Amino acid sequence: MKTLANYITERLSGRKFCIVYGNEISRLWPPDSKSVQKRDVAIQAFAKRHGWTATIWHPGIRVTFRRAPGRRKH
Repeated sequence: MKTLANYITERLSGRKFCIVYGNEISRLWPPDSKSVQKRDVAIQAFAKRHGWTATIWHPGIRVTFRRAPGRRKH
């Protein structure tokens, strides 16, 4: 998770958003049709912990991370 967080932080330092695709997401949160909601909750919690918002796009998951409103650019 630290590697993904560092990657997103780096990308957000020069952009308004960072898109992470399914192959990267599935390394941390493997796809399981029975627990899609749990995976989405875990991704949202990860984003919140780092001061981001996450928009999750289904199917073929893709997540767009942005700095949460009121968060300053580092």
